[in-house]
Amino acid sequence: MNKLQFTFTVRNITDVKTNVLCITAIGTLNAQVYAVPDEYQPVTFHKEIVKLAAFNKVKNSLTRRHQTRKVWINVTEELAKIYLDEGENLQIGDFYLEEITDKPEDKPQTTNVSEQPLIKMLEKLLGKNQEQSEIKNIGNVAKQFIIEKFNGKNLAKQFIIE
Repeated sequence: MNKLQFTFTVRNITDVKTNVLCITAIGTLNAQVYAVPDEYQPVTFHKEIVKLAAFNKVKNSLTRRHQTRKVWINVTEELAKIYLDEGENLQIGDFYLEEITDKPEDKPQTTNVSEQPLIKMLEKLLGKNQEQSEIKNIGNVAKQFIIEKFNGKNLAKQFIIE
């Protein structure tokens, strides 16, 4: 591997008021992303990354909490010793990183068999309500809200009651 994508994030790890720059994930060229464990996330554990010019640019661009930057960094021999083993598996020290997968086949379906009849009933009800609202004539609705002028020939009591 000649490049790795590091995800830098400003987080609060120690307390609520302190912002800490962290490496939260590491990506590879073949679009695999690996999560960095919480105890290895602060950049103080990544001394070789801190020495790079790209890190200084990232540090200057991240000012507020929860901001994130993804940066591709060329893997040198020193970085390869820290982040890759002999089989080019991602690691930090002696700890292998866990791959993050966001494939739709891994996610369970949200609709159960028991929920399907309920969904159909709700769709029918909503469909009928929409049809009924479309059937009403706009002219009839407008007549209900218009008050005829009082012309003096009709009685005032009848005008008020109607």
